[in-house]
Amino acid sequence: MRKLAKALMVSVDYLADESITNPTNGLEKEDHIAEAHELYGNKAAAEVNVLPERNAALFAGGKLAQEAEVAYFEAMMKAYPACKEKARETFSRNES
Repeated sequence: MRKLAKALMVSVDYLADESITNPTNGLEKEDHIAEAHELYGNKAAAEVNVLPERNAALFAGGKLAQEAEVAYFEAMMKAYPACKEKARETFSRNES
């Protein structure tokens, strides 16, 4: 579905969810999802895709400017690979 969305220049969210009417909804996370998929596989890509939804409670009761939302999302997407690498170092078997 990622390839189709890219070819149509719409988000995967737009293709997957009929309730989304804006074809650009979620486009800002597509590159991060693709990177997670390339580096860590399907499970990581799925995790990156739901990170914003899981963190929505942080903003409950308030309204955030679009720039602040984008900045928060970018920070999360930078932290995700760093945490994955740290976990890989910590929990991988050492073949010494």
